[in-house]
Amino acid sequence: MAEAKTYIDSVKRGRILFLSLAIAIGMSISKITQTAEITPLALVYSRAAIFFVVSYIGLLWAFRFQVNKSSLLFVLTQSSLFVFAETLFLELFFFRKFDRVYEAFLLLALLVLMFVGTYISFLMANVFNVGSFKQIPLLQVGKTTSYILSLLMVYFITFGVLASGFSLFLTVPILALAYSLTVFFHFRHMKIERKLFSSGIYSTVWGMIVLLVAVIFLGSHHELMALVPTAVMFIMPGILMSKSQDVLKWLNIVEYLAILGLAIGINIVG
Repeated sequence: MAEAKTYIDSVKRGRILFLSLAIAIGMSISKITQTAEITPLALVYSRAAIFFVVSYIGLLWAFRFQVNKSSLLFVLTQSSLFVFAETLFLELFFFRKFDRVYEAFLLLALLVLMFVGTYISFLMANVFNVGSFKQIPLLQVGKTTSYILSLLMVYFITFGVLASGFSLFLTVPILALAYSLTVFFHFRHMKIERKLFSSGIYSTVWGMIVLLVAVIFLGSHHELMALVPTAVMFIMPGILMSKSQDVLKWLNIVEYLAILGLAIGINIVG
């Protein structure tokens, strides 16, 4: 019985590894075979959407369709959104056709990192999917992973949307929707008490948008602007958890303000 269970787990891990590798290879092929000097935005977002769908369906396959409604709505969607975000980042970071050797090495390094990120994201999805059926010790690890991946998602999506060159009136609602989904998925894993859940999402998303708009007018680089909403996402879960447990101290607030001030300061200097 134990051998059968190990075999099933190994098969699942193998499928997750294969899916992650296939997505990374697909990303590399999409950039290596680029013939146009500049990738059209419609193609960029279409590719990101395709990888989202492939990730979602691929996870269903990797999990042998042993999922429930909660996993279908939240767990698989969160991991697929992460793949969408990193694809968007990669496509717009290398918006132009690269023709220098160092750019090829940089692309290779990013693809390796994104393969690792995708694999970790899918493992996290597996933890939460199994956890939706029964209590398992790895749920805490899944929550920590969700937190780290949520930070990356905020950074990737912010950079991608800003680099797309949309007007401010289009940028704000797109990012507000993306931030809301990202924050919702993570806060749901945190099991925040009901009275703080909605207000926490609202406060976090509102803070991310307001501060981002403020630094946009500083005219800094997109990769630096993206640090500000990422810093807010880094801070708010800690504040909410400390508040719910009534352990928020003034030293924590000073630490959070210092982190946020550093992110804003980098944009002022940059």
